[in-house]
Amino acid sequence: VADGAVGLRHDNSEKLATSSTGVDVTGNVTANGGLIVNGSGTFANFISSNNSAYLRLQNSVATGGYIGYVDDDLQLWANASYKGFTIDGATNDISFYATNGTTQGLFWDASAESLGIGTTSPASLMHLESDTPVITLRDTSAYSAGTGPYIQFQGLDSGSTNRVFGQIYGLSNGSNSGELAFHTRNSGTTAERMRIDSSGNLLVGGTNSTPHNLTSGGGFSVRGSLNLLSVARQDNEAMILNRTGTDGEIVDFRKDGSTVGSIGTVNG
Repeated sequence: VADGAVGLRHDNSEKLATSSTGVDVTGNVTANGGLIVNGSGTFANFISSNNSAYLRLQNSVATGGYIGYVDDDLQLWANASYKGFTIDGATNDISFYATNGTTQGLFWDASAESLGIGTTSPASLMHLESDTPVITLRDTSAYSAGTGPYIQFQGLDSGSTNRVFGQIYGLSNGSNSGELAFHTRNSGTTAERMRIDSSGNLLVGGTNSTPHNLTSGGGFSVRGSLNLLSVARQDNEAMILNRTGTDGEIVDFRKDGSTVGSIGTVNG
């Protein structure tokens, strides 16, 4: 023992040595009972002689994954063949890989603070790219007619207060049927303004698809299945047609594509 140092040798080759800074081991360490590193600000330092260093996590059947540091990038491998995750050491970009271990399925652009799914060049805050991409919003609550998931739009109003400006709802309507409802905000209240019902009818200002049958109230409906425009308004004109500029036809009536009548102005 020199200067308080201790060394252990095997076949005249030093395998373990103590120093003023700790313990140096040459070769592999097998710890069947586990390895515990304890202390304030504790960390384990794995130093490689080349550009990569790996920590292998192995189970009883000799399979396992790896945590690696390669060319300044932190990587996570599910096994020796498939890389699952990378943090770029230069840019802090994050990549999640597809099952082949090479295709970046999900990419976080750290500098642009943008997420790319199916692309490594997100052009917006969230960019989805694939052959016919689909976004799914699923309501997992118990069935109730007229309920469902929605997209909400928010921003600052003139008073710098965050407000909901609009919403688009996908609504359940009985068995195997659904509707779309569009909401906007007016004077502090968000309410439905337009709907496309399960029959393909466009309804504005109400949910009645046949306002022409009303005896009170009003509504506007474009019935796609019947190619029918239906309008009702209580105590006021139900339709206003305004031709500006020159005199001429205001309404053109046709039968089988040919004009059969018209209403217009002359010397107006």
